[in-house]
Amino acid sequence: MWLLTTRSQFNSEQGHQSQIGQHGIEFFLGFDVTPTSLSFDKETNMQILQLDIQGYPQDWITPQQAASYYATDSVAWTVGEVCKTMRGGVNARSGLQSRLDIHPILAVNGASKTNLFDVVPSLSNAKLFKRDRYQCAYCGTDHGPTGSGLTREHIYPRARGGEDVWINVVSACRGCNARKACRSPEEARMPLLFAPYVPSVFEDFLLAGRNVRGDVHVWLANRVSRHSRWYAGY
Repeated sequence: MWLLTTRSQFNSEQGHQSQIGQHGIEFFLGFDVTPTSLSFDKETNMQILQLDIQGYPQDWITPQQAASYYATDSVAWTVGEVCKTMRGGVNARSGLQSRLDIHPILAVNGASKTNLFDVVPSLSNAKLFKRDRYQCAYCGTDHGPTGSGLTREHIYPRARGGEDVWINVVSACRGCNARKACRSPEEARMPLLFAPYVPSVFEDFLLAGRNVRGDVHVWLANRVSRHSRWYAGY
């Protein structure tokens, strides 16, 4: 079950009220529970998906970075079950330990300075191989799950003016890359098995993500075009 929350989740066990200090630091009846003083009760290598207030992806952040948004009351809403719990100081009066619950997807208040729909995703071999589902675009050989043996192949050769951009590159095994050489697919009589394309912002976050939770993966994948090769392996 997915949850949608409209306020930050600083809580003690009995819901004591808290106040924001002068530097955006959260206190529970005098006890500092800044992100640096809090500890995790689960693994710490998970990525949190940061959105703008309209729900568009902005960045992959760490749980510690996410905690700073909660601490400054910058979280507008969240999606998903609590994925991390951070614990701070113990209240001398109640004996209760302060707690911060972090969600896997959070939207931050304020307008985004950059519209990522106007930005072409950065190109890397890791993301290219993942976009092409670790397959050679010429012979179809599968090189998953690491892409070992694949190369970045320029459809229209760079030596002839071809650009190093998403729409002109595909994954190719070393053998096919060498065979095609400095020729176009038509000249080499090596037709492409699938067409290259520029990933959307949602797909780019999937390509770049590491240790992505299943529910976050689904949230992003549901916003990827069905014409994308992202679905070729599903």
